[in-house]
Amino acid sequence: MPDKVQPIYRPSGEHGEIIVYAGDLAVTQGADTGRVRGWLALSLTPAPRLSAHFAGPASDLHVLTPCSGVEPSVAIPDGAPLTPPIAFAPPGDPGDINWVSEDITVDEIAHGDVMAATRFVFHISGALDARSFPPVEVVGGGHQRQLEFGLSPWDLVIAQVDGRSRDGFGFVVEARPNRQRAPSTTSTHWSGDCSSC
Repeated sequence: MPDKVQPIYRPSGEHGEIIVYAGDLAVTQGADTGRVRGWLALSLTPAPRLSAHFAGPASDLHVLTPCSGVEPSVAIPDGAPLTPPIAFAPPGDPGDINWVSEDITVDEIAHGDVMAATRFVFHISGALDARSFPPVEVVGGGHQRQLEFGLSPWDLVIAQVDGRSRDGFGFVVEARPNRQRAPSTTSTHWSGDCSSC
């Protein structure tokens, strides 16, 4: 029996930002590096933008001051949990004159070893019709419209998201190396090899 496939990220807030991380961030400015509490947010409209946000007392955020017009670099510290926060609210401004709110656009991303990944989840918004997807009984009870297919050496499943909000994702695609996902006995199987693509 297959697992239910759910989105990892969900839009939140009045502008539909997706909070992808919240916690300590390593901020480097010139030769200085400090840890600052903050969050990373992805906006998809009007244009895609990934940004790091910080809010707190000025004494905690001094490392964010631009040096020679160059914005600081931001990194998620090694070992930090990458699970997106389920419920997140940015710290509110208490009206203190020493309160600072800053954001930094992330223009370049350095990542870890992608070859070590065992699962990818792609979030899809837009018009798809899940009526042709068979309802599949999933682990934990209930059903979800899913369609399994293969693209060697990956097993993929596209699934309709339950309870989609107006700005949310309607579908997710989960990709795992072959034979890492519990098989379904009711889904249609497609397979293909894209080695010549």
